[in-house]
Amino acid sequence: VNCVCNLPPTISCPQDYLACPGSDTTPATTGTAIGSAVDGCDAPNVTFADTTVDNGCGETITRTWTATDPHDSSLAASCTQTITLTDTEAPANRAKYEGPPSSFSPSSSSKNALIVTGEAKAFFCMRFAIVSKIRA
Repeated sequence: VNCVCNLPPTISCPQDYLACPGSDTTPATTGTAIGSAVDGCDAPNVTFADTTVDNGCGETITRTWTATDPHDSSLAASCTQTITLTDTEAPANRAKYEGPPSSFSPSSSSKNALIVTGEAKAFFCMRFAIVSKIRA
């Protein structure tokens, strides 16, 4: 019996993936596509190619998976998986009041009247430091 492969394979993509910036984005973590031959021929070769876009708070990776017939590269099927890396933590504020010097008075020549230091984090990924000093 001679197998004639004239139909492209099928492919099923893994689910889209959401993680924090810096996370592992290898297929072992994000999932692997599954390709199948539909005409009883050899299993297809499954490959992927990534396109990455920096979104300011992380990045979005569009992973295109392709299943190709091992004997005829014109027989192929593709699907797309979206991998989004973004800060998913809720905002938080931390501040520490170090207070005025014990001998502070408005007319004093004290060098540091008030010092507030800390970090504030807005939604998604905007982080900034707060350092305020009021001098007398």
